[in-house]
Amino acid sequence: MKYPYSYVILRYIHDLMTGEQLNVGVVVYSVEGKYLGACCRPTYLRLSNAFPGLRGDAFRSVSRFIQNSIEGINDSLWREALVKEKDIEQIISGVLPRDESTFQWSEPGFGVAIDLPRVLDELYERLVTRYDEPVNSQRRTDEDVWRHYKKDLEKRRVLKYLKPKVISTINDEVEFRHAWKNSAWHCLEPASFDLSRGDIIRDKAHRILGQVTSIREASEAFQVYLLVGRPRADNMIEAYERALRNLESVGSGLQIIKEEQASEFIESFAKNIEAHEQIDLV
Repeated sequence: MKYPYSYVILRYIHDLMTGEQLNVGVVVYSVEGKYLGACCRPTYLRLSNAFPGLRGDAFRSVSRFIQNSIEGINDSLWREALVKEKDIEQIISGVLPRDESTFQWSEPGFGVAIDLPRVLDELYERLVTRYDEPVNSQRRTDEDVWRHYKKDLEKRRVLKYLKPKVISTINDEVEFRHAWKNSAWHCLEPASFDLSRGDIIRDKAHRILGQVTSIREASEAFQVYLLVGRPRADNMIEAYERALRNLESVGSGLQIIKEEQASEFIESFAKNIEAHEQIDLV
């Protein structure tokens, strides 16, 4: 079945006087398809190249806020009696009003499609990342790995049940951005090992190992699912596999999910959420 949808582009305007701008995100909305998705640029290298003096951390913070806010609206949107009367303008204006700020929305565009998450990915590639550096010269970030899993979670309509969660002990705490609770907290943590040197891969694994180990005595039960992205360079595979063996030494509390296991893992994870939350899939 094809669903009508609307979309808007998020633009970063570096200089309001000259109007210099770049597209940095997309939001897609469909009442009939019960879908609301956002994809905002998590990095700022291209913007820094175009606009010297860009405050990268501030850009990333606002971009992440907008995406998280759009995704958070899913928590109540489809339960609202007046949802059919809401259009995309009402939704985005509640997150970022139309004003003279450096982040601004485009006018809405429209279309029809069967696969709405795919529409979001295609619009993001066409409107936001098309003129980035060639893919083979870039390395995948944690956000890139997360996007791979996020798309399937959206298709199963369970993404909205994932919340940020801080697991803490007397001496330490670790925040997970995507967690769900039944009898314990289940924390999804993306980790890209598509890195340039073996020692950097090793250090990243050690950092993750230290974080998980530091909260093992937490009063709340938890399980971390490390969603790993493998290196694309063949000469980094040995370091990657060694890093995974070190991470597996943690034992209980950490489960490594490789990309080839993604579909099977998401299927099982989504079924657990559907059963616990008694989701009506009709």
